[in-house]
Amino acid sequence: MNATENYSIRVEPTQNSRLSQVDFDNLKFGKILSDHMLVANYDDGEWKDVSIVPYGDISISPSMSALHYGQA
Repeated sequence: MNATENYSIRVEPTQNSRLSQVDFDNLKFGKILSDHMLVANYDDGEWKDVSIVPYGDISISPSMSALHYGQA
């Protein structure tokens, strides 16, 4: 995302915030996750369909090059 461009961002608030369960005196890296995540599609050289949605699983293609670490 380019900092000089404006994007319309759809926000879908979570129904089950975990904020009250966080022990702010004992934070551990990678153990406390946000209630939300940003999702965007990159197509034809630009970001599209930008949204903030409840934290959850994502789906990826098995042919994604990041999964094929041995390929040149």
